[in-house]
Amino acid sequence: MVQGRDIAYRGQKSRRHAASDNLYAGWRGAQSVNETKTVEHVCAIRICCHSLRMSQAAHNSSVRVDKWLWAARFFKTRSLAAKAVKGGHVQVNEQRAKASVGVHVDDRLRVSKGEAVFEIDVLGLSEQRGPAAQAMQLYAETAASREQREAGAAERRAARLSMPRPAARPDKKQRRQLRRFKQGE
Repeated sequence: MVQGRDIAYRGQKSRRHAASDNLYAGWRGAQSVNETKTVEHVCAIRICCHSLRMSQAAHNSSVRVDKWLWAARFFKTRSLAAKAVKGGHVQVNEQRAKASVGVHVDDRLRVSKGEAVFEIDVLGLSEQRGPAAQAMQLYAETAASREQREAGAAERRAARLSMPRPAARPDKKQRRQLRRFKQGE
């Protein structure tokens, strides 16, 4: 068929590269090396399609809330974002959301992660996770939310400093005493 680094895997495209099918649909019937494109050409087309998919999210009217939370780097994986949405830790416009709910520009989200609560306004949409600088452009946290989080962090810091810390780890006798105290003996 084709020699060297030329395309020999055209029939094995994944869903991810399906958007680039129409860009090189004419290459499928190539019989010689001169009629085919090299891997570099395909990579250039795929990069072009990647940026096309990134800009398509901006033109779409909405993005799934779990996908947006993952792309905005609130959660490390999309499944963690879906679990948080399913657990009721995410609200869209003051209403509990499902994972499939669409997020629109100018929506207000309330995201609870542990003790931190973020209230954010959506400024942009993306379906793909990018660098942190790009993710921060997708939202703006409200001033009240930022102040609440900082006040809560200061309280936790003060509580941690006021608690007595033992000088060393408890020995065996002290562990027994702790266990008896906790069990109520």
